[in-house]
Amino acid sequence: MAGEGKVIKPPIENVASGKIIKPSKAFRNKMWFTGIFTAIMLWVVIFGSFTLVLWLVDWFSGTSSALLFDAWWTTLNVWYWVITAIWLIPAIIIVPIYLRSIEYSVITEEGTTASEIFVKKRNHQHH
Repeated sequence: MAGEGKVIKPPIENVASGKIIKPSKAFRNKMWFTGIFTAIMLWVVIFGSFTLVLWLVDWFSGTSSALLFDAWWTTLNVWYWVITAIWLIPAIIIVPIYLRSIEYSVITEEGTTASEIFVKKRNHQHH
């Protein structure tokens, strides 16, 4: 059968052609948004904490840590976004590739409508 893949659930019957449903682009966009939002929120927490600690040190000691802030701010930002890019860019590239490998069908090989939706994940081999 062309386009064979492993049927993830349920394994009882094989999925035939019929109406093949692919994951929506909205799902891809949601996954992209989640990754980018996570990166930004981590930045807010890390750099918000850094700024708060320096502000508290200034307030309690009566000195100014503006020089320390200036010295470290750019370096920390560069390293944060470099490290974030190492996981975020591959994630953004892999998400659509992974989603393209998934198909849904409600038609069994016997031509009947299945009581469950079959998820067929294509193997990454050329047929």
